[in-house]
Amino acid sequence: MKKLYSAVEIDLKMRFVLWKRRRNTQLNDSNVKVQLSSSEGYLKLVVFLLPKKNNYMRIAEYFIRSILESNYSGTEIRFVCSKEANYIDRNILNTGVSMYDSEDLDTWGLPSDHIENQVRDLHAEGFVDLDPEFNPVNASLAIASNSPIRIGFESSLANHYYNITLSTKEPFLLEKSYKKIEKLLGLA
Repeated sequence: MKKLYSAVEIDLKMRFVLWKRRRNTQLNDSNVKVQLSSSEGYLKLVVFLLPKKNNYMRIAEYFIRSILESNYSGTEIRFVCSKEANYIDRNILNTGVSMYDSEDLDTWGLPSDHIENQVRDLHAEGFVDLDPEFNPVNASLAIASNSPIRIGFESSLANHYYNITLSTKEPFLLEKSYKKIEKLLGLA
């Protein structure tokens, strides 16, 4: 059975560019202890990176609805996604949505300094990549965020970008992984 995270092959050139950017973007507080209760028992701001593919976005929409409909104790929720992810219900994302397009990416297809600075300036305490396949843009934004909590899905490169990785070996387990994220962030 093919593992979900092996579906995306990252070529050697892209791996080198990612490695170089990762080295240049050193985390300011790399030794910061992760605290899930920095603001009276809840995180101040959590940013979710939405998947680009429509089939993953449909599953993510159910997750987003459950978070927005629950009482998440004052945590501000923001979303970042590609304009190409066209299956987004705008009524669901009535909180802050930042969208990027090809003009916000450099020649390698990675986020420009401008978009990385915008993400960094959010000062998010939690940064979650909801894309189950490794996405170099999302990974670059996660590391640029300097967030003490960076959650993503397991892949050969994920440990370099996320300090919490979730394993999903079957597509139907994606919903269970989203529920784990919700519990980890105290949003359940």
